[in-house]
Amino acid sequence: MNKQPSLKISDINSCRYRWDKKAWILNSFFCLILLTCLVILIIEVIHHREDIVGIFILIPVLVFCFSMTPVGLIVDDDYIALKRLIGRSLIDKHDIVRLEQVDKHFLNKCRRRHGSGGTLGYWGIFVHPEEGKLRLFCCNKERLALIETSDKKYLINY
Repeated sequence: MNKQPSLKISDINSCRYRWDKKAWILNSFFCLILLTCLVILIIEVIHHREDIVGIFILIPVLVFCFSMTPVGLIVDDDYIALKRLIGRSLIDKHDIVRLEQVDKHFLNKCRRRHGSGGTLGYWGIFVHPEEGKLRLFCCNKERLALIETSDKKYLINY
């Protein structure tokens, strides 16, 4: 693993995430396809009053996907909050056992188990050959930090 200079908890500040070029392109296609599917389903329901099941399947999937989108970090004295579009996850600063900066090639070695590899950000559970299971929470491949707590590992933008 290509390790970068050491990183301290004080180096991680509250910030709002910005998508990289790949994420913008994937998001544009994703939203265009979903919007097209939604319009087609709505037209089908209006004309035939059938196939309403498609809307009841598509809408919860859309809500779930958009709710998982990483928005940014909120850092206070005790916690690092990984803010999503809906909800957040908390990392207790006192529970951090390891913190290191990694380069963008670290993310290229990860395999996706569940989540998104660019559409609506990089989020979900990924597996790295050396580090094992990671919870990914970022929107670009720049300034990545690996945070290990007693029971989980996170890869975030900071």
